[in-house]
Amino acid sequence: MKILTLKFLLPLAVILFFAGAISQAIENPEFEEYERTYPKYVKSNKPLSVLNQKDVQAIRKAENDLPFKILPFPLTMPYGNFEIQKLDIFRKSNDIKNPVIFFIHAGAEDKTTVDVAVPEWLNLGYLVVSINHRAVPKSTFPEMVEDCNLALKWVMNHIQNYGGDPTRIAVTGHSCGAHLAALLVTDTQSHKKYGIDISNIKCWFPMSGFYDMGLPENLLSPTIKSYIQAICVPSKEAASPVALVTGKEPPCLILHGADDWCVPKTNAISLYNKLRGGATLAILDGYMHANIFYAYLEPDHEPARLIRKFLATHLPTPQNPPQEF
Repeated sequence: MKILTLKFLLPLAVILFFAGAISQAIENPEFEEYERTYPKYVKSNKPLSVLNQKDVQAIRKAENDLPFKILPFPLTMPYGNFEIQKLDIFRKSNDIKNPVIFFIHAGAEDKTTVDVAVPEWLNLGYLVVSINHRAVPKSTFPEMVEDCNLALKWVMNHIQNYGGDPTRIAVTGHSCGAHLAALLVTDTQSHKKYGIDISNIKCWFPMSGFYDMGLPENLLSPTIKSYIQAICVPSKEAASPVALVTGKEPPCLILHGADDWCVPKTNAISLYNKLRGGATLAILDGYMHANIFYAYLEPDHEPARLIRKFLATHLPTPQNPPQEF
């Protein structure tokens, strides 16, 4: 077992990213339009900068709490030939093949940020896989998608050797990671290309993601505008999970903050409308962009409660048995 120490610095990088998001935007000539237009996409009447700072506080609290959480050492494995193509496996010592939660991190982060949810997921009887991947602007959008598919294929081929069940997988991610998670599930061309059996994915629960590149409001947010523009190459359709939905996707729980100052909640609504009967939509009051995931350690964390119930229905374990959802 390991005890996380104060050397856990990754959340600090994320804090700086979120804390700088509004201040950098102020220097951007588009900030005035953002301040004027974007508030209609949040429920709160508070300034966007206040919502941003509340998210920063949630990340800081997670950073302060994590050193006191005990986690197993992850087993780090390569899934490709590039240095960044690695994944972490978190598991409890037993001989049971546990269902797998496959996690994709957000921008400005790496695979270690899954630590905020690992204690909860392990206690519920799941094996957790968190991946690193290439990302824009250093790499291209198709390379990002390739890495996520390669990592998922690796899990399906090998996770049984590490205590996981390759036929019972939940896919999730936060922010940019939620977008990539949605592509993993909806992109049937990638399934064929990488030999992925989508029937092994029993459910998915993206958090705070953008799923519809046709929404003009995505470009209002200076925090994600350049990223959105970068991933729309070669086309908006290729980067839009809503454009790839077939109606045969596994059950989905879409989580989004009612006060998300970064990614408009219309993305979650658009994906829900496209999935129709195959999805549950949870737009949550009091949640912004980051605290949907970073506040997972809090005992009254509503997204964690909903995810636990969702998993109990679609990916049950002895520790998390089926219940009505």
